[in-house]
Amino acid sequence: MSVNIALPDLPTWVKENITGLYSAKTEEQFDSAFDVFIAKDVKITVNGQHVSRDKYKSMIFGEIKSDVSATVTFNGLVSVPADSQDLNAIGVSELNFCLLGRTTS
Repeated sequence: MSVNIALPDLPTWVKENITGLYSAKTEEQFDSAFDVFIAKDVKITVNGQHVSRDKYKSMIFGEIKSDVSATVTFNGLVSVPADSQDLNAIGVSELNFCLLGRTTS
């Protein structure tokens, strides 16, 4: 028996994973969401500075650990077209989102 699995398009996948990351309620949920979304061998640049995966993980968790809720609003997401033959060239080239976290209920 075969099962058809419908994968979301890249912009949808990115939005779902960012929302899951910033909406995590526990450190365990955050760790799981981060590991699903961020590749082990990723190269990360934040404000023009290269940071390690662990440093980036700490930065994000530090921002959200005291939030009781979060709202993520996406203002723009540009992805490279999927018709490229180079699978390494397919991806998100620009992402702009706003995070509103609440520290009290």
